Amino acid sequence: MENLEVTDVQIFSGCGTANIAFNDEFMIQLDSTDGEWSIPCSTEMPWRNDDDQDAACEKYNADELAAHFDLEPNIEFLRENFGCDEY
Repeated sequence: MENLEVTDVQIFSGCGTANIAFNDEFMIQLDSTDGEWSIPCSTEMPWRNDDDQDAACEKYNADELAAHFDLEPNIEFLRENFGCDEY
């Protein structure tokens, strides 16, 4: 995880979700209705490169990534602490 950095934060206010991208290679997703982090596979949520997204599903744990980067499972926290794109 030491070579990872948050490169994009997207908030989807209407459905209460957020995507957090790492190194522009893969993303984790927050469902703010239940406060759960996940790493969707490319068939569930395509990202820039399906292979990178699928590899992240196998390699990383979304909760561990969120904890490592001090990401709170809260849309307002993400808005206040990151330059977010809102949709």
